[in-house]
Amino acid sequence: MLRGHWSDQEELTILLGDWERWSAEVLESHLSYPVHAVVDLVQVLGESAIDAAPERLPASDLARLPTGLAAAGVMVDAGVGVDDKLAEMRRMYEPFVAALSEYLLMPLPAWRAGEPARANWRASRWNGRTAEGPTQGLSVSRSACERE
Repeated sequence: MLRGHWSDQEELTILLGDWERWSAEVLESHLSYPVHAVVDLVQVLGESAIDAAPERLPASDLARLPTGLAAAGVMVDAGVGVDDKLAEMRRMYEPFVAALSEYLLMPLPAWRAGEPARANWRASRWNGRTAEGPTQGLSVSRSACERE
């Protein structure tokens, strides 16, 4: 692209600058839309933001967040003030998410996932053992099934 099609480096610099601005605008719109949607939804439902919502991202989880993101291939600038910026952004929507959670009677999840939950189909209600697959670990006789 640099050698074959663009003899004018200044024109290329302008084009790349335009692309950078456009991609930043797209990213911003994709990040801000859910915040606006939840705020609008809470207001349409006639609810109010809950400023005293429980903390979903304790300091211990916040400290582990950059490591977890890096493990997933997401590189984050861990410079000074990053935690404060995240807290500021969360203050814009967390009270509204908490209000929506309360209205819908659906508890909010933690920011970071805990231990993977055991799928309920893996537990046998007859013997309480965890199955490794659909039939392994189950010891149910035909007569036990017929009694139910």
